[in-house]
Formats: sequence, C-alpha cells, structure tokens
Amino acid sequence: MDKANIIITSMGGPTKVARLLGFGQTPGAVQRVSNWKKRGIPSRVLLEHAGLFRPYLALLGYLAQDPGNTPRTDGSHSSSRRVETGSVP
Repeated sequence: MDKANIIITSMGGPTKVARLLGFGQTPGAVQRVSNWKKRGIPSRVLLEHAGLFRPYLALLGYLAQDPGNTPRTDGSHSSSRRVETGSVP
C-alpha cells in the first residue's frame, strides 16, 4: 500500500480528507483527493495543511512523533499528555 494511500485511508477516506482540506462542494474534489492515493499528496498541500498531516507523517517515520497527538484508525486523535498541578518554584 502506498504511503499516501495509507494516510488518506487513515484519515477517513477521500471524501473526509477533501472536507478537512476545505474543498467543500467543489466539483471533482473527492476525485482529486482519491487520485493522490496513487500519485502522492502534493507537497504544497502537505505544507499548507501541515497540522492536519503531521501526526500521520510521524507514524510513517517522516517526522518525530508527538506522543500527545496520536491518530487513531477512525481519524480522531487521542491525547496522552499529562497535566501536572502544583506550584512552580
């Protein structure tokens, strides 16, 4: 399975990714994202939406993974960050 395919599938599929990227009801938006599964996600899109793709790129080894923002298979994220209370000296 191609890495772009893994990312798009993990995020919920082409329809959800098109919506998350703000393509809205633009004709051909879902097909456009679906094509990326074979051709790869354009660098421009990855850069413009880095926050959206960062956790998935980290899982594939492209970035250092933030343990507090781990993507789940359903496209949501879990937070494992611990908040400590108390005074700071």
